[in-house]
Amino acid sequence: MKIKKIVMIILLALLVIVGIEGMISFGSNHSYYLAMIFSWKNLALISGAIGSAYLPLTFITSKTKLSFKRLILGIGAGLGTFVVLHGIFTKSLITLFAIIPLLFNTFLLYGLAIAFIVAMMAGGSWIARKLKLFQEIRWQESLLTFGLGLVTFLILMQILMGTQIFYSVILRLIFVGLLVLARFEKKYLKIHEENLLACLESWKIERKNSKF
Repeated sequence: MKIKKIVMIILLALLVIVGIEGMISFGSNHSYYLAMIFSWKNLALISGAIGSAYLPLTFITSKTKLSFKRLILGIGAGLGTFVVLHGIFTKSLITLFAIIPLLFNTFLLYGLAIAFIVAMMAGGSWIARKLKLFQEIRWQESLLTFGLGLVTFLILMQILMGTQIFYSVILRLIFVGLLVLARFEKKYLKIHEENLLACLESWKIERKNSKF
């Protein structure tokens, strides 16, 4: 055991040394990257990103019981805040009125992303139920359900491209069909929602009890 520990310490030390030398060499040959990173604009963007990311965490870690709607609102608030800060720091906002269409487009894409995740979960849930793949649904099965839906969707896209019928109309019909399926799978999707919230609640409890 002592020999293994010594070998691991030596390997770790070598890895650190090589990593530091690599970073120094990269920095000397690409000084413009360091200048770009440490410019006030990028530092402001990084600070804004950290602050925006903290917003969803406040929704999760608050004393109020976490719900799916509250989680969605928290992520949306953080995303909207970062988009506005990004526009201010990069001076891409010509007028204050430009914030309205910017937020509209951002939340539209955010809504489409949520709809896509729900659609994939619905497809995966339906396939898993029909094939009776899972005896119980835990958070691991929830991840596998999403993966099953996503892989099936991607295979279907490959088939459409291979048969030369990869048209936007067909894609929209498939997407709408999956959202309609989500309506019928609502009872089973509720289980996956509860798994997600349970994981976040357990993380909140562990964070509260942590000494750090």
